[in-house]
Order: sequence, then structure tokens, then C-alpha cells
Amino acid sequence: MKKLILGVILLPIIIVIGAYFWIFSEAGNAFIASNIKAQADKALKLDTKVEGFKLTKDHLEFKIFLTPKNFIEVSGDFSVFDQKFKGSHVISFADLLELEPLLEQKLNGKILLKGDMEADSKEIELNSKAYADLAGASFEIEMKNFNDVEVEIKNLHSLAALKMLNYPQLIDATVNSKTDYDLSSKKAKIKTELFNIHFMPNSLLNTIKTYSGTDPYKEIFKADVITNVDGEYTISTLNFSSKNIIITSKDAALNTKSKNIDASFDIDINKNVLVVGMKGNVNKPELSVDASKMVKDKAKDYVTKEVNKHLGKDNAKMVNDFINKLF
Repeated sequence: MKKLILGVILLPIIIVIGAYFWIFSEAGNAFIASNIKAQADKALKLDTKVEGFKLTKDHLEFKIFLTPKNFIEVSGDFSVFDQKFKGSHVISFADLLELEPLLEQKLNGKILLKGDMEADSKEIELNSKAYADLAGASFEIEMKNFNDVEVEIKNLHSLAALKMLNYPQLIDATVNSKTDYDLSSKKAKIKTELFNIHFMPNSLLNTIKTYSGTDPYKEIFKADVITNVDGEYTISTLNFSSKNIIITSKDAALNTKSKNIDASFDIDINKNVLVVGMKGNVNKPELSVDASKMVKDKAKDYVTKEVNKHLGKDNAKMVNDFINKLF
């Protein structure tokens, strides 16, 4: 009986010790790797692949391929009992187009993030620096718990960014921006500054040229844009200005998935105001033009000049007062 009781007491300890050493074996590592793949497949809805998984008493390393050309690699010191990890990570997205099912958006190009990583049973903290093939732009990225992301971009070439996002390359400019993004809610706030802006041919500026007689393609603009992101929906307030033209819009709505836009632009050309509405796909939107204010202002100026010309400024005061009321 004494041996039986001792055996019952020691059996759980033997099982725990056996399991402890087993997880560090080749079979144990393979079992854990298969579980990581199963959890990743379910969470990301992708067919992932885990390679090079190695777990020892004090070290962990593995590489998980989300798609054939996009992977995450982790390596560092790991304590099984304390459940603490300290090491490095590499997030290599060599073909962003392959990640369309995950990102719910078509993106071109590639991006590489490298940095330190610390984790325990409660949270994961990353300190990443990013490198991308976007015309020499510098990136500073801070990610916390794989959820809160802060991104600062300097000297980004807009044409490269628009190509990456699969949007029409309508603006040639230098871009600085700051983004605060919550991955879990897919909400973000983006503050953007653009410098040395030259517009490429597009329907909006063609409309400005037609109605105003001013060539906006010869203007050099600067701009401030504030964008609120909620999933695939964005709402933007923007202000573009050059020597002769000011373009403003409030609550310009864009669906980044369908690429449909719904916006109204107030365009001030040498103090003559034109209102242009834009709806539909950004590649070929429908425009509506309200030139009533511009026509009224031009008509008022013309009539006033003619009255002053024929009556003289002193004698035309009463008529001009009437004209001001009329317009």
C-alpha cells in the first residue's frame, strides 16, 4: 500500500517532468509548431507555414510564412516557466499584393520591419524600425501589443505611395505624415503635410481650367490633410493652396475597398469661387459643377466697371449700391 501511495504521488511529477523534456525534443517542437500553424490559420484565415521552429530550455526561434513571400521571424531568449521572451523580430512583406485577403486591400511593393521584442503571458511589446522601397522615404514605426501602431513618415514621394496603394497617380509631391492606428478596431487618425505639389492631369483640375481660364497645372501647391479612418471608410478635411488657387474640402468620404469617393470641393481662384462635387470611382468619378457664385461675381464686376466708366465713380454710387443688393 505504501508503494502504491508513493507511486500515485510520484506519477504526476514523472508525467510533468517527462512532458517538460518532451517539448524540447524534435517531436515536441513539431507538435508545438503544428499548433502555432493551426492558430495562425484560424486567426488570419490564411494557409500559413511554420519553418525552423526550435524551442529549448532558454531559447526560441521560428519563422512563419503568411504567404510564400511574406513571413514573420522571431528569435531570442525564452523561459518556459516564467513565460518570458526577449529577443528580436523580422517582419518581411516582400509582396504586399499576396496579403490582400488579410489587409482587405490591394497593395503593391514591399516593406521590411526589424527590431526588438519582449513578451510575457500578458502582453507583447515591439520596438520596430521599418524599411521600404518607397523612393527614399524614412519611416519610424512603434507598435505596442500588436495593436496600437504609431507611424511617422518623412520625405515620401507621393507617386510611389499612390502606386503602392493602387490609386491614380494624380499628385507629385513630398509627403510627411503621422498616423495613430488601432489594429483591433481598424481606426486611425492621419495628419499629412504635402510640399512642392504638382498635379498630374485629372478631371477636377481640367474643370478648374475650363471655368476659370487659370492653368492649375502651372501652380505649385502645399497642403494639409487630416483623415479619420474607420475600417475601409475614411473621412478627410483638406486644404490645398498655391499663389492663385485655394482648394478646400470638408468631410470628403472615400471607401478604400471599393475606391468610391463622395466629396465637395470649394475652389477659390483669385477670389472667384467654384464648387465641384465628385462622386463614384476615383479612377473615373462623376463631376458636378456649381459656377453660380463665380458667374455672379464676374457679372457684378463687369456691370460695376461699366457703370463707373459711363457715369464716373462719384455719380455711380447710387447705382452701385443697387448692384450690390442685386447680386
